[in-house]
Amino acid sequence: MIPFFLLLFLVLYIGFFINLPFFLNWVKSKPATTDTFLYTVKGSFSFDSVLSQIELIEKVTGKPLSKERKRLLDFNNKCAARGLSLIRYKKQINRMLKDKAFGPHMVKEAFFRMENYERVVAIWDLLILVSFIGLWMSLYYNFEAPVESLAMGALFGFMIGGPFWLIAHLSLNQALKHLSKKRIKEKKVGYFLETMAHFYGITSGMLWRDLVWEGGTDAKTMFGAVVGGALVGGMLGSSGSSYGGFDG
Repeated sequence: MIPFFLLLFLVLYIGFFINLPFFLNWVKSKPATTDTFLYTVKGSFSFDSVLSQIELIEKVTGKPLSKERKRLLDFNNKCAARGLSLIRYKKQINRMLKDKAFGPHMVKEAFFRMENYERVVAIWDLLILVSFIGLWMSLYYNFEAPVESLAMGALFGFMIGGPFWLIAHLSLNQALKHLSKKRIKEKKVGYFLETMAHFYGITSGMLWRDLVWEGGTDAKTMFGAVVGGALVGGMLGSSGSSYGGFDG
């Protein structure tokens, strides 16, 4: 089983990077759809344009956004009192509405809105980590203590495989973000905003660096946490284990 999981991880990992430019070209070739305005304002950033975005989200998701309307009004009143533009709160508003754009079931709805190629890449991304965890579970498996050995293998697989997975995940994130910004400057956004939003939604907004970011746990912070966990896992692993694999 060990050679199988090792081969699976290598094929998935290397293949992910080989596929990346093809995926980016595919996104580049796709035109924008009307869903774009679920994730960004139509026209200039103003109270009316943001209000129109809220109304569209409410219509698509079927959920009233009373709190968001109130917050928008508060932001607008603060800006009016200080003679400032609403764009001062663009990051906060963008994050607030991006989280609501998918309705109550964010991950499920984001996956549903994806095109097939996006779904393949999203699943591929996840399988990199799953295959590495499977590798370590097979290394640690012990017939005398199956549950404990599998749990230990899964733990070490996550801690040590996490950084490898994040490298691949961040590569996808940063490549899409870089090209999205470039296309925005060229005024040829196309499908990039939607793809960025879909991956934001499918990660619950926690492991995806969005174009406009405000608060939350970003991938760089999580990367540090996982690397730290891997170092701890490495030290624990070096002391030996009773669950097979490394005891000799």
